[in-house]
Amino acid sequence: VYVRFEDYTHAPPTVLEATNIAARVTGLSNERNAPVRVVSSVDALPSGAVSVEVDATLIPVKAAARVRVRDGDVRPMAPYVRDYAPLDVLSGFVSLDLEARF
Repeated sequence: VYVRFEDYTHAPPTVLEATNIAARVTGLSNERNAPVRVVSSVDALPSGAVSVEVDATLIPVKAAARVRVRDGDVRPMAPYVRDYAPLDVLSGFVSLDLEARF
């Protein structure tokens, strides 16, 4: 699967592309405390990869999520940074690991 997103609210337009999009949901149930797991991943073009893992229950609602970004090119995000800060993004890559619980 290939996805192309074009945002024409900036000049030049922001183009984000992704391929190798995958998602899997297991254990989906409306039973109380039934564990649900979501695993997804995507490769960003020209470089970078994002993966998301979520372990949750629907009743009651609670979740633990992990997001990993590897070698993501920050240049496509430059127009959005400029909207909020007087900062020009010229080059760079980002890798990060995030965890959240609620």
